[in-house]
Amino acid sequence: MTDSTFDDLEKGNVVYNDRIDDPIMNKNTITQSKTICTLSDDGETVFLGGMAIDRRDLAKIFPEQASTIVKVEQTNWRPVGNPIPLGLVGYCISTFTLSLTLMEARGATNPKLLISSALMFSGLVTMICGFWCLLLDNTFACTALAAFGGFYLSYAVILIDAFDIVSSYATVEEFNNVMGFWLAGWTIYATIMWILTWKGTVEFFLLIGNIVLYLLTLTIYYFTLSEPLKKASGVFAFLSVICGFYCIWALQCIDATSHVIPPTLLMPGTNRKAKRL
Repeated sequence: MTDSTFDDLEKGNVVYNDRIDDPIMNKNTITQSKTICTLSDDGETVFLGGMAIDRRDLAKIFPEQASTIVKVEQTNWRPVGNPIPLGLVGYCISTFTLSLTLMEARGATNPKLLISSALMFSGLVTMICGFWCLLLDNTFACTALAAFGGFYLSYAVILIDAFDIVSSYATVEEFNNVMGFWLAGWTIYATIMWILTWKGTVEFFLLIGNIVLYLLTLTIYYFTLSEPLKKASGVFAFLSVICGFYCIWALQCIDATSHVIPPTLLMPGTNRKAKRL
């Protein structure tokens, strides 16, 4: 029996040569849809075609593989959909509106409309999508989506007058300084996430890179009240939205649903199998 036989297991994980191949999480291990080997519900019986063999007897039947087969175990994992596009939609919708407000497009300066979107969509839905990514064993996406979902939930609370957050400060200058501190923390976090995209795809590198610049310029604005910096933050936020919409499109396009497949570019030195998101 060769190693490829065990790559085709459809209902379990096979560990051999100190390596685990999961046919659900690593679709590259599936070379054909035909079932070659399955496991019983208790994981003790291996079915090869019409034969039922105790898994402990498998090494006896194929003694030459006894040293390489470590264990065969049952898994109840079922494939789930990719929540990342929906989470990105949550980010893009509110940020699109906020960016135009920061740039004062058509004279709009009041961001209060964002409360509903930031609470229910960009906040709640994006956080749920982030936690959903844990099922896909994608810690990076979970951290990014859940954190930015929390960012918009927090921002919505600041905008809600009933919480008396803004009015609790003695002066506007004090509020602006504390707001700057808060945004500075988010800028540091976004920078860390941006560094983690250096070996990912170009589109996510640009997406989070523009988020860093958007948060950085907005942080400096609250410390200096420089109107050009405020509008610059709106520009960077708008650019991040464009990158986000591209990522949403690219993540959902497959041959079965789209005639146009957007190109996905990898950062220099990136292994295609190791790319994020």
